[in-house]
Amino acid sequence: MSDEQAAGEGTRKHASLRPPANTSGERPLSIAITYCVPCQFTARATWVAQELLLTCADYISGLTLVPGSGGVFEVTVNGEQVFSRKEAGRYPELRELKEEINKLLE
Repeated sequence: MSDEQAAGEGTRKHASLRPPANTSGERPLSIAITYCVPCQFTARATWVAQELLLTCADYISGLTLVPGSGGVFEVTVNGEQVFSRKEAGRYPELRELKEEINKLLE
C-alpha cells in the first residue's frame, strides 16, 4: 500500500457517518467554515473541510473557508449556523457536524 493510500485509509476511518447514496445527482449543501486566522485555527478548519468532503462530497455543492478573527470557529450549512465555538466553548466534533448534515439531508 502506498503512503497516499495509507493516509487516505486513516482519514476514512474517522468518517463513521455516511449519508445514504445520492442517486438523484442533487448537491443541496453549501458549507462555510469561518475560522480565526490570528488564533491559528487554519489547520483545524482545513482538516474539518477535508473530512466533510470525504464523507459528504456527493451532497456538497460548495465548501468555503472564510478567514476571520476574534476567536471565531463557526460552521454554517445553507446559511444556517450548525456550530459556533463561542457558543459551545469548544471545537466541533466531526460526528456532531456529520449528524447535523444528515438531519438536513433527511
